[in-house]
Amino acid sequence: MGMEGVLCYAFRNDELLMLRKGVREDDPNSQLYTVSGGKIDPGETPIVAVKREVSQETNYRIEPVFAGTVFFNNKNRTFDDWPNPEDYFVFVYTARNPKGKMKGTKEGEPMWIPRASVPLKPQHAGDLYLWEWVQEGKNFAGVITHKGKEIDKERTRVEFF
Repeated sequence: MGMEGVLCYAFRNDELLMLRKGVREDDPNSQLYTVSGGKIDPGETPIVAVKREVSQETNYRIEPVFAGTVFFNNKNRTFDDWPNPEDYFVFVYTARNPKGKMKGTKEGEPMWIPRASVPLKPQHAGDLYLWEWVQEGKNFAGVITHKGKEIDKERTRVEFF
């Protein structure tokens, strides 16, 4: 099936916590904006993983709430420096008012972005779909399918429940 991971959409008032990623050769998110997240370590539950990732990347502590799942169908996806990305199954969480003092790491610089500005930040097209789904405020199961460097809109879908 590929990799399993987590993402967290952490909110404070009308702002979303995002990371501006640094320049990294082995990272397809290099120089883009993302939310906190990453791979689930062996033996780790998704909820433990999302707490760890947010803490490692931002120094915040969160109380995550399950939002949904998304399957990134990457069979036909290409990146400039990453020819064969694996499929990626991701557990998506939200959190409100993280605790602690924000601090950047080698992963990137965390910052609070006004909701209205989130779609304007440089990011992967699939992340914009996820942003729309999270804003619905309902649980969801989605599939984001890629064709080359673009989203295959006919094969990308979501169900809310």
